[in-house]
This record gives sequence, C-alpha cells and structure tokens, in this order.
Amino acid sequence: MFVVLAAICGAIGVWTTVSSIKHFSAYRDVGASLESLIITQSAPGLGYGSEFNPQNTGRVVHVNIPQSDLLFDHYVYDPVFGVYGTNAVTLNRRVEYCQWQEHVHETTQKTGEDKERVTRTYTYVKGWHPTLINSLFFDQPAAHHNPQRQPVSAGQVDVSGVSSRRGLKIPSVHMNKLKAPYTTFEYNRDTLQGFVTSPAYTNEQFFYTGNNGWFLSKYEPSAAETAMKAAAQYLEGTLFDFQLGDLFSVCDAGDVRVSLQGQVINDGVSVIALQNSDGTLSPFKSLSGRDIMLLEEGQHTAEEMKEREISDRFKSLVLFIIGAIVSLGLTGLFVKLFINARAAKTAKDNENKDKLN
Repeated sequence: MFVVLAAICGAIGVWTTVSSIKHFSAYRDVGASLESLIITQSAPGLGYGSEFNPQNTGRVVHVNIPQSDLLFDHYVYDPVFGVYGTNAVTLNRRVEYCQWQEHVHETTQKTGEDKERVTRTYTYVKGWHPTLINSLFFDQPAAHHNPQRQPVSAGQVDVSGVSSRRGLKIPSVHMNKLKAPYTTFEYNRDTLQGFVTSPAYTNEQFFYTGNNGWFLSKYEPSAAETAMKAAAQYLEGTLFDFQLGDLFSVCDAGDVRVSLQGQVINDGVSVIALQNSDGTLSPFKSLSGRDIMLLEEGQHTAEEMKEREISDRFKSLVLFIIGAIVSLGLTGLFVKLFINARAAKTAKDNENKDKLN
C-alpha cells in the first residue's frame, strides 16, 4: 500500500513540479511584457465606447465597450434542449448522474499473539455525481446497480463573439479568455417554448423542474432489466434487504439532471489586445512569444487589468508550488513508512527465528 501511495504521490509531484516551472516562466514573461507594454487608449476614458480607428492598426489597444454599445454575434443556443442564454457569450451544459457510492470501513481485531482479523463493512449512499460510477465491483452490485446512462454530454455547447457598434470586434475564438462569473440560467413558460419540441424533451423525457434551473430525466428500467436485477439480488442475498439509502435518497440511480450555465455580460467588456486592419481584436505576442489577450466583463482601466492578470498568474503559480511540495513530501513520508514497515517485519522474522532456535 505504501509503495502504491508513494508512486501516485510521486507522479503527482513530478507533474506539479513541471507545471510550476512552466507557470513560473509564464508568470515572469507575462509580467515583464505587460510592464513594458505601450498601450494605446482607443477612447478618452471608461464608458465612452470603442470606435475603430484605422491609425491604431498593428497597435496594442485598451478598449472599453459599454453595455449600450455591445452587440452579440448571435444568441447562444442549445439545440438539444431548445433554449437560449440571455446576454451570454458562452453556453455550457452541467450534467450530473444519480449514482450509488460504496464506502468501505475496516476494523482490525487481535485474535492471538501474532494474528489479526480484519472486518470490512460496506455502506452505500445515493446522490448526484458529475461522473458515472461503475458498480460492477461493488460488494453488492445488484442491490446497488448504477445504470451507465448518458443521454446528453457535458461541456461547452455554444459561444458567441461580440462587437461594438463603432466597428471593433472580438471573435468567438478568443472568448475563452473572458474573465466573467458563470451564471446558471433559469427559465419560465415563455423561454421554454422551444424546449417542448426539443430532442431532450421528446427523446429522453427531460422535464424542467423549476428548481435552480435543473432539467431532469427519470430512469425507467425495462421489465426484462427489472427481472434480471431481482434475480441477481436473490443470488447475492440482498433481494429483501432494506436499503437505508432509499429512505433518504433524493433521486433514483440512473436519473440524469442537466443545468445550462454561461458567462453573462451585464456591464460591457474591457479588452487589451492587438487591433487588426479590419477592426478585430486578437492576442499580441509577449517578449518570449506567448499569446496574450486580456478580456474582462465590466469597465476597467488598463492598469487594473494588468495588475489583475499578473496577480492571477502568481496565485496559480503558488498553488502549483504548494501542490508540488505537498505531493513530494507525501512521497517521502510513504517511502519512509514502507522502509520502517519492512525493517519491523525483518526484525520480527528474526525474533521468531531466534525463538525457534
């Protein structure tokens, strides 16, 4: 066990160490690049809009697009659920599965001078999880069967670019750089008109719960599956067992729920980017050739955006360094425990040999 844990922690330690080095290099490069950067202000100040100026072509510009000036390329849309995200530039699906989870508890009792008895107790809890759990290797797989049902996939569904009414554009390919909180969309009778004819409603029997934006699809096993499950439970001796998890469960194993989330722009955007001849804004090169583009929701000065970018990269670097220190420290601890356990076993074996002699 100590060897396995040491190997896992060692692998994580190597990965976090390499990532720390990469993040340090990026942090130093981006910080130096932003400090030495000459930025052209595209407008007199915050809230004045953003007008395309051909003279700024090839320059790094600071742009503030107020909400009143902002145009979306299109309304982000989920074709599976038939709904839109209002004022959003990204639309993501969050998918959760109702699954049983097995917990193993071990107790050790001494039955003699050199003997021990290990007793394992299995408990099961049912709840929502972002990934499917394989129940095939559970101690009671039939009584706690997890259907491996995935009617829809998680992840990004749609993304929209934005532009100003005065000619500047941010293509959708760069919207992944946007710093803005994610909002869970909630719907009503008017905004659900497309849902009632969507594939999610007609094919997978999803319905809108009205609870925190969740769509729910209940799992309905076939008669043959129910019979096979009962037969398997009879063979493992759990057919008439009372499942405590059923008493307190919030769902049935196999149920799937989905919420739609996105980055919503309510106060325009602020950008530091390279202005091209057609008015599009794109990443510029750092001193070491990295692509940099600062894009935030809201109205911010260039100095605020630069400081925030450097601060965020420093925080990320610190987290990776801490991860590397903890992982490598645990690796050393488990190696030491393994060596001590081997030494103790060798000493005990030698003691037993001396007693026999």
